[in-house]
Amino acid sequence: MDTILNTTEFWFLFTTFLTMGAILAAYKLGKVYLMSLVAICLVLSNVIGPKIVSVFGYAITAGTPLFAALPLATDLLTERYGKTVARNAVVAAFVGMILFALISRPVIHMAWLPFSESAGTAVDTLMSSSLRLMIASPLAYAIWQFIDIGIYHFIKARTGEPMLWLRNNVSTVVAQAGSTLTFFFLAFAGTDVPWLQIAIVTIGFYWVIAALDTVVVYAAKHVEPLEFDF
Repeated sequence: MDTILNTTEFWFLFTTFLTMGAILAAYKLGKVYLMSLVAICLVLSNVIGPKIVSVFGYAITAGTPLFAALPLATDLLTERYGKTVARNAVVAAFVGMILFALISRPVIHMAWLPFSESAGTAVDTLMSSSLRLMIASPLAYAIWQFIDIGIYHFIKARTGEPMLWLRNNVSTVVAQAGSTLTFFFLAFAGTDVPWLQIAIVTIGFYWVIAALDTVVVYAAKHVEPLEFDF
């Protein structure tokens, strides 16, 4: 057991299912919580995204599990509340990521005091991700999530309510492939990073998650959100 807990694969999959569980819990609480979680997951996926790990022998970013779960949230919002709410969630996440990128710049230029050198260095390192990467991610996400929502509603309008599995999988498969290729090209083209290889592995992982989250989407049909409010 200790051997399994010490593997990157275990924690990678643990993060994947933890994120999907959090999305389902937020869905139960109501749309405001789910929309907020979309923004949080996008920012977190970019914070930890520069860390490249090996999962089952393949190079992949540590932020992939969080990003993989975002279409699930979008599809749940689209199915329950309609495309306008889903689009608002995408816009909120996009704005949150841009704000994070803008705030990170002045933070790097703030001098830390000697007694906080360890924390200061860590924060500077965390915030020093390239501006190119920080712009590429929300841009690719926003463009392709809008396409995801459009495909989802296009299929629903032509196949009817029962074909939930079809609209969920087709919209996610197309959008995740497009988003991943767009992001890696904008962020790493022309650098030494083997971006195409990592992108292909990432797309494969996203497609597996897309198939798995169909079960969650069907289960959510039987969940009545609390629309919890203070």
